[in-house]
Amino acid sequence: MITFKEFLFEKITKEYKDIDFEYHDELNPDFWDGDKLRPDIRKQCLKIVEKFLDSFEEFTPKVLDITFTGSLANYNWGSKSDVDIHVIFNSKTDTGNKQIDLEEFLKAKLKNWREDHKDVKIKGLPVEVSIQMSDESHESTGIYSLKKDKWLKQPNEIKDIDLNHDDVVERVEELKKQIKTMLASNVTSIEIEAFKQKIRKARKKGLKKEGEFAIDNLAFKALRKAGLLDKLWQHAKDVASKELSLN
Repeated sequence: MITFKEFLFEKITKEYKDIDFEYHDELNPDFWDGDKLRPDIRKQCLKIVEKFLDSFEEFTPKVLDITFTGSLANYNWGSKSDVDIHVIFNSKTDTGNKQIDLEEFLKAKLKNWREDHKDVKIKGLPVEVSIQMSDESHESTGIYSLKKDKWLKQPNEIKDIDLNHDDVVERVEELKKQIKTMLASNVTSIEIEAFKQKIRKARKKGLKKEGEFAIDNLAFKALRKAGLLDKLWQHAKDVASKELSLN
């Protein structure tokens, strides 16, 4: 078994440049005072969510909690980290006489919010607001409640890891090949969407079973860093628009 830092810096990072991770012995000091989220950070995160909720005109579903998660709530933070804020809505919210799908309604609101607030940053890092339904699980080793100002799930520093770096590289190359084939071939939007869901499900399954350093999660991060996921998401939009057009 190799140590975790050997795995990152002596194996993966040097041999496969697209996988560039950082790992630290402490939480990001710009955000944390020991194991407590800095008051100004917490206040700003809550302010951002308040503005997001203000954009709801029809009605505002009940918010059960607001959490701070992702790499900034862990030891694998770095210069490319996002400020991940999850707004947890009550899945059983009564929509009254409005015949709407609550989750789809929230996704539409979030999409508009993100379009209008692309440049929101905290300490120079982009803010990523996400919605989470109360009956939906979130697999992460670090989850901090902004409402309660305490850890719901506190991360542990990893001393070593039993993982073959060749497996990670092989998985990345496999997915790279599939993505490049989709970008170059005449595929339908349904096929692209199915592939996107396949990647996401594999990542979620890996996170649940093995944690942050599951092969599919590491591969996902590498593909995102390489810009291939952004290209695929944009290609999906272009294909869908083409299918809906008539010359």
